[in-house]
Amino acid sequence: MNQNIIRIIYFIWTAIIFQTAYSATPDIEFPEANEIKGEIYSIITCGDYLVIGGDFDSIGTMAAKNIAVRDGFEWNPIGNGLDYSVEELGFYNGDLVAGGWFYFSVWDGTGWNNVYVDGLVKAICEYEDMLIIGGNVHRFIDEKTIRGVLAWDGADFLSLGSGLNYLDGVFYSYPLVYDLAIFGGDLYACGIFDEADGQSCQGIARWDGSNWLPLQNGLSYHGENGPYTMHVYGNKLIVGGFFDVLGTDSISLVASWDGDNWEPLGEGIYSASIGGIYSMVTYDNHLVASGKFSRAGEFEVNNIALWDELQWRPFWDNPQQDDFLYKYHLAENKDCLVASGWDTSGSHLGRWDGIVWTEFDIQTRIEDEDAYSIPEYPGLSQNYPNPFNPRTTMEYSLPRSSAVTITIYNVLGQKIVTLFDGISTAGKYELVWDGTDRTGKPMPGGIYFCRIDAGAFFKTIKMVMIN
Repeated sequence: MNQNIIRIIYFIWTAIIFQTAYSATPDIEFPEANEIKGEIYSIITCGDYLVIGGDFDSIGTMAAKNIAVRDGFEWNPIGNGLDYSVEELGFYNGDLVAGGWFYFSVWDGTGWNNVYVDGLVKAICEYEDMLIIGGNVHRFIDEKTIRGVLAWDGADFLSLGSGLNYLDGVFYSYPLVYDLAIFGGDLYACGIFDEADGQSCQGIARWDGSNWLPLQNGLSYHGENGPYTMHVYGNKLIVGGFFDVLGTDSISLVASWDGDNWEPLGEGIYSASIGGIYSMVTYDNHLVASGKFSRAGEFEVNNIALWDELQWRPFWDNPQQDDFLYKYHLAENKDCLVASGWDTSGSHLGRWDGIVWTEFDIQTRIEDEDAYSIPEYPGLSQNYPNPFNPRTTMEYSLPRSSAVTITIYNVLGQKIVTLFDGISTAGKYELVWDGTDRTGKPMPGGIYFCRIDAGAFFKTIKMVMIN
């Protein structure tokens, strides 16, 4: 069969498989209260900034095409956005990089520079002044086809050996690299492949500057499951995913590599069905793993667990919370753990402040005909609807940038929840209170007060919640 026809069939097939199995859910009508109208595939932090990428077209009332940034206080689009769903985010020479099907793009501070690449970009990292991209990618370089991992020097593609192959695949020689990491000065790749520079390997390989090398025995996995993610923690490279054998030893979903040898990490993590570890991050000096699993070591957990140097244990005191939604991506931002996920109601982006998980506050700049006029005076409008059950919206305006705190109190003057505490630039904004306290517990019907403090300005409004 003609090779071009085979490639076309292959790309159609992989587009369907990856869209459904790895990075998407069926089309969903998202509720108006959901800030992010679409799906989040990747999150990354840089200082106080949080960047999300995925398949969405708006954040609150703002148009944001597949990528957006939060400066700590409000969401904003990045340029005109990107025309493809963003599967991965990273940095190169200090610039933000986004990748997806057939492209990766570099943000230079004023606009996006798009670079075409054959296949799907699933992993991005910087290594020795080069941008490294991994995934289901390939390129004809130096009279040979390089697969799995490509290098880019800012102008041209460069080869890293002969790349990575998947010889057992239905469409042979098309691997899928899920993640890239730098450990001990070397570049590591993990995913679905079984050959590295002509040598047999099992899902993970190391580039030493000259050649791809297999890692002592590797990890045993089945079909399209395997090592999904890597994270450098302490002096070891931690690998997580869906695998059950390490060399000749049984292991469950997670292992550590010290540069010479593999070791299990405690008693492992267990999934009752197809799932595994999807993301890992260091938070509060501990390793945190999230994914689709129900047990960590000797403890029952709900899709997230913490390694305390001795054993795996629940991440917080309520591991049996009905449904921990934020299981797909983790990042640390401003001393909080940020996580994303989705369920049948849509995408979710939450943060852990050390006490409780909360959805990101729904504070969005109002985009209407008056949005670009600077208010003359600060203000807080009466909430609407009022009375309400259980959600209500209030708007506030600022003539200049200011520190803002907006708090809900009960009739006894007790603080119920802080809706916003940060800096807002000049403009008009809206906030939604969903009738719950800071722990997410629904409040009873009655009279409540909303107070704004913005510099020297303060105002309180009375609200009535009905049962």
